[in-house]
Amino acid sequence: MKKLLALLVIFHVISLVNAQVRISSIERITLNDGISDSRVTDILQDKNGFIWFATKFGLNRYTGGIPKIYKFSSADPGTITANELNTLHLDPEGTMWVGTEKGLVRYNPEYDNFSRISLPAMPENKSRWISVNKIASSRSKNGITLWLATSDGLQTYETGTGRLQKIPLDRQYLVSGEDVVNVIFEQGKILVHYAFSGLFIYDQENKSFVRKTEPSFTGDFDMNWLVDLERADDTGYYLFFYNTVRYYTAEELFSDKLLDLSRKTFIKYTLRILDSEKDKDGNIWISNLDNGVEIWNPKKNIRQIIGVDPDKNDRLSYPFIYKITRDNTGIMWMGTNGAGVNIFNPYRNRFNLVFRITESLTVGSLRSFYEDEEGNLFVSGYNGLFRFSNFHENFKKGTLDKNFRLLNTDPILVIKRDLKNRDILWLGSDGSGIYRYNKKSDELKKYEFLTATDLRKQVNDKLTGHHVYGLHISDDGLLYIGTDEGLNIFNPADETFRYVNLEINKNPYQNNEAFVFSVIEDKEGNIWIATQNQGVVIYNKNSGKITHVRHSPSDPNSINSDMVRSIMIDDKGKIWMATSEGICLYNLKENKAYRLT
Repeated sequence: MKKLLALLVIFHVISLVNAQVRISSIERITLNDGISDSRVTDILQDKNGFIWFATKFGLNRYTGGIPKIYKFSSADPGTITANELNTLHLDPEGTMWVGTEKGLVRYNPEYDNFSRISLPAMPENKSRWISVNKIASSRSKNGITLWLATSDGLQTYETGTGRLQKIPLDRQYLVSGEDVVNVIFEQGKILVHYAFSGLFIYDQENKSFVRKTEPSFTGDFDMNWLVDLERADDTGYYLFFYNTVRYYTAEELFSDKLLDLSRKTFIKYTLRILDSEKDKDGNIWISNLDNGVEIWNPKKNIRQIIGVDPDKNDRLSYPFIYKITRDNTGIMWMGTNGAGVNIFNPYRNRFNLVFRITESLTVGSLRSFYEDEEGNLFVSGYNGLFRFSNFHENFKKGTLDKNFRLLNTDPILVIKRDLKNRDILWLGSDGSGIYRYNKKSDELKKYEFLTATDLRKQVNDKLTGHHVYGLHISDDGLLYIGTDEGLNIFNPADETFRYVNLEINKNPYQNNEAFVFSVIEDKEGNIWIATQNQGVVIYNKNSGKITHVRHSPSDPNSINSDMVRSIMIDDKGKIWMATSEGICLYNLKENKAYRLT
């Protein structure tokens, strides 16, 4: 207990005193990684944790490996309506909607297909489809109401009734055409920006529009175009216009008066703003055509430019960023207009800013640790693997910073000691596969993993997958390795890998994605495998039998969710599962889950 308390004190998270964000690396997903197009218009994380990329040529679902691509097919009504996509939206019930150049589609996860919502053709040109540019949503008496910014004005779609309705703008306000470029639902209000007529609030009760800005054109663009808004505090918002950022109180924003556009701007650019997103620390990331992405700390009014250089891994690969999205872990995803996706992982870039032992010694985001019999402590995280010699003695003396070594700089997620050789540690990394570290000889060996090319050629003599989240060592010395591609069994004696077919493609609900989060073994020789979207798979290592444990919306005795992050077996042999929807206790003999949260 004392050791645990010491660790908790040592790795206490200290608030950042430096307002800047440490950018040491930005990952990239390009055409070479399997994405359908390099022009990414929107990015969304769904309720199951999947990341979706809308592009100019198809929809992509990303789970860490090769993206699954969805495209239009005239022969299949279950496909998207067009390959040129504008926007993605998740409604309050977790349903994903896609706005395309040819209307609206709904994604059906249970069948992995799409339902097309028919929008009428443009009134002035019957051969021209109505494009859906942006989507907002709100709850209503008829289920969910979608607010659609389309090329033919503001339209609504009621999911409960299937009713589609156009809400025409008063002719007194119309300047030229009814093309709506943005719609935002905020505090029960609908903000609508018409490309040529300005910004309005639509009053649902009175069924009328209130003008908020007059259009002010420079060339083809309205300089008062509302691109986005971010909550500033309890009373107000930052509004991101075409090339300026201003603050307004909620009362000013939602009143029936015009916004004062003459007030002082917080930021002004020469060229246009494309998007904004607040990160987990309250900084606002602004994509703009002046310098790519700028990180703004509103409280201290400090601005930081990331910069663009395709040859440097700590810079953006492209200056034109369509979309910035923060996922539920805090990772920032950026869709470019020509170079795919750029990804900033804050946990991989904290280095000297997050876990602080002394002023001179820091450790990255903590993921695993192991203490050996000699008192050496091994700590891993997104900055690699650290070894602290005579940990407790040096901690008491305050000399930890003089008695440590950085053994590896790859992100290490899990550490397990070999059961047959106490000098061997097995390390699972986030992106580089599996390592073996020999404490005695101080040797670190990396095992090769299958590349996308290997997978296509059906090469099977390497580790399948390179993100290792789950790692279990059985009594016979075999390693059960859970990766982003499923389960592998590794025999250290002859250094051979064997991929286990978890029979996931027999399941009708998903398409062979088996990102493994956790691996554990019970006393009967069953290997329990927690997956990202396939529930739990039980593999009996003696018979090879596969059993699936899944969530069913109609069965209250099924597990809470198919996203299972961790499994634990207690001293009495009970199986505990941590899912995205809570905790459950599972009884294998009864095939029954008892939901606790």
